[in-house]
Amino acid sequence: MKHIMIDLETLGTTPSSSWLTFAAIRFDPFKDNSLSIKDGNIHNLDCFYKRIDLSTCEELDLTIDESTIEWWAKQEQSVLEEAFTDTDRNDIKKVAKEFYKWSKGAVYYWSNGSYFDFPIMETVYGKIKQSTPWKYWQVMDYRTIYKCANTEIPNEYKHHALYDCVNQIVALQRAVKQLGITEFR
Repeated sequence: MKHIMIDLETLGTTPSSSWLTFAAIRFDPFKDNSLSIKDGNIHNLDCFYKRIDLSTCEELDLTIDESTIEWWAKQEQSVLEEAFTDTDRNDIKKVAKEFYKWSKGAVYYWSNGSYFDFPIMETVYGKIKQSTPWKYWQVMDYRTIYKCANTEIPNEYKHHALYDCVNQIVALQRAVKQLGITEFR
């Protein structure tokens, strides 16, 4: 599986935003992962998921936006607990380097739009003086494809980076099938 879906939960919307959580899943756009959501057993997928220690974001001069904090305060309790728990927090520099290694061999990197997750990640890679795992031609925008197909997006566990990846994968797989896409070159 040479495709990776990524998702960040952050404390802002600019490229310098602090990360709360980061997830990525290897997948095949031509399969059907919808059962992974229904049975809640997404961990049978090849997943990368990390909570980020905010003090390590601060060390890189990443920012926190007050309006985003206000937005988070309006989310469901379970969403807040997952995003803000103190349990199992990781150094953002270490996470970026681990993801770089984990994603080796990927051909395409997908996200929900090309102007949110990728620029935020590129900022961190720049600050730690490491190249991104992708080249510019490997960046794919899942939002465009699912909107072209007008497919339904699963809505399981909103604002949880790992489940957002699965939701996005399933919507992309549905769109690929509906549009009759048989390969990406």
